[in-house]
Amino acid sequence: MDPRILPPPVLGGKYDSVFDLVSDLGDGRILVYDVAQKTVCTLVGLSTGVSPRFTAFGLQVDPCSSTIFDFVDGSRAFAAPRPSTFSSDLVELAAGTGSMGIAASFFGGTPRICIDHNGLACSLLAHHSHGHVLQRDLLAPGLPLELCHLLGSDCCTFVMGFPCQPLSSQGYMLGQLDERSRVFWAGLKAAFLANAQALILECVPGAASDSDIQAGIRSFAEIMDFHPFTRSSVANAKDTMVGVTYPEALGS
Repeated sequence: MDPRILPPPVLGGKYDSVFDLVSDLGDGRILVYDVAQKTVCTLVGLSTGVSPRFTAFGLQVDPCSSTIFDFVDGSRAFAAPRPSTFSSDLVELAAGTGSMGIAASFFGGTPRICIDHNGLACSLLAHHSHGHVLQRDLLAPGLPLELCHLLGSDCCTFVMGFPCQPLSSQGYMLGQLDERSRVFWAGLKAAFLANAQALILECVPGAASDSDIQAGIRSFAEIMDFHPFTRSSVANAKDTMVGVTYPEALGS
């Protein structure tokens, strides 16, 4: 996975990721497959009752090996199964006025959790009962864990208002040199750790031709076994895109 979405484990540090259960070694250790790093790891101290796919937060990385993790807190593991049927629930990141969730509701979508940093926007969303509204910064390190607490074992479609300022003329078109570009990577990380069933990105001029953004979408899609595609929302607007990823098994 692109390290801008999820940095690899550092010796002696803390690590979050999604894992697939491989086998029980029978001595308090289990073998797991780290979905982000595409490698088999050893996990110590977690019950063998975990689901075939789960998210774990705050793992202690062994000081001598980046593939040995110590599980230290039972409240930081969450079942994250891939849904067999498509759920209509939505998690809306950088929601603003909630326009993406409102649009999705016309197609059967149900806003479940809505997140924005702006207090006025959150007040408006709460007034209109636009799901469970959280005033949060997407860059806050504890947000993915909070989302998993709220979602439990449920899978949702993630929709995200795009950080357009790094691509705009008024934002000086600084791209990844603009600090605000980090919001894009934080959104991908949150969707990954929650094992989102699909990801829909807002239409933003310039995103389709930005190599970093496209690399992020491709990396996310590959690690999730999703199929990425883009759609122009305005006739002849070649630089307007909607990035959508979804599991192959759920149709095209």
